[in-house]
Amino acid sequence: MWSMTIGEFLDKAISLRPGKTYLYFRDQEVSFQKFRDNSLRSATLFRELGVQKEDRVCLLLPNCPEFLYAWMGLSHLGAICVPINPAYKEEEGSFILNSGGAEVFLVHQKLLGVAQEMRERAPSVREVLVVNESGEGIPGIPDFSKEFGARSPFSVPAEVKPQDTSMLMYTSGTTGRPKGVIVTHEMYVAAGQGYATWVEASSEDRFF
Repeated sequence: MWSMTIGEFLDKAISLRPGKTYLYFRDQEVSFQKFRDNSLRSATLFRELGVQKEDRVCLLLPNCPEFLYAWMGLSHLGAICVPINPAYKEEEGSFILNSGGAEVFLVHQKLLGVAQEMRERAPSVREVLVVNESGEGIPGIPDFSKEFGARSPFSVPAEVKPQDTSMLMYTSGTTGRPKGVIVTHEMYVAAGQGYATWVEASSEDRFF
């Protein structure tokens, strides 16, 4: 039951109760179906930007739903999500951009200054998107939410397998440079189901 992709696992959960709230964030309530639609819309956007299977996309984001939309969207494409700790400064972040070989960089507006410094030292990055909570446009940088919101949900099945990499997670680097740890779709699905079993979670429980 663990040998499935993240997209398959999400689809299975949605088929049970599509209208149930999946996510609470500030004043937002996002249903399972809406979460899937937003994730698939982000997949369409990333594909239009040229992101293919095994391409890397770096996320420099604080706690926000857009992190999940991007990660799940990339998972549907078989692309690889590479998160950067939002507390990192220019040197640490640019190391991960270069080490991970990121082509697209999704950043939060509050971190745009340091993100631009990171990008200047990362020649592989060809596209930057911003999560803009203020609603005010930032010249030259597409607004991630507006862009994926204008797309249709991705509908072309991608060749994704449970053993494919979902995320490249960098260690803290306390004794040297951070190391990229490969985490597959199957590992995340197994961890999620295993954790739910260990804590005897039900469909009425909420996790912070």
